[in-house]
Amino acid sequence: MLKEQGYTVTYLHAVSKEDFTSFFEMTPDEEVIENKWLVTGIVYQDAANKKIQLYVNAQENIDRLDNEAKLLQTLENNFPESDAIGTLTLYCKEKYGSSFKLHTIIGMLGKRAVDENTWFFKIEYTYLGFDGVCEAKVSGPSSNPTVYDFIIY
Repeated sequence: MLKEQGYTVTYLHAVSKEDFTSFFEMTPDEEVIENKWLVTGIVYQDAANKKIQLYVNAQENIDRLDNEAKLLQTLENNFPESDAIGTLTLYCKEKYGSSFKLHTIIGMLGKRAVDENTWFFKIEYTYLGFDGVCEAKVSGPSSNPTVYDFIIY
């Protein structure tokens, strides 16, 4: 519709911000509709020069992100992240002593909800002058937390 009105349209993926313009130019409209690609926002619009840049995302990805956000909120309610980090920090101190330092703020490489009661963390650490990465799952509730799948490298 915009192209029919003389607009030059470019597309950015709403999450990755990658340019998807060539994908949409090469993909038949029926396939775009069938795979439920949606415009999720406008990056910019220049009506005078008839240029517009749009954010796009697939409905499947939108639904997945919504489900992940809901799971994360449920996990935070069931077993707060701060309790899980505290449990992991204590576990590391008990296992390696006080010279093991988890860098839970600036060294947080990743975190996600595994399920409604379990966090996955990927965190940088320092131990005896060596810097590495710790990965672990920490399961609640806060009254009886457990660390498992613990690995350092």
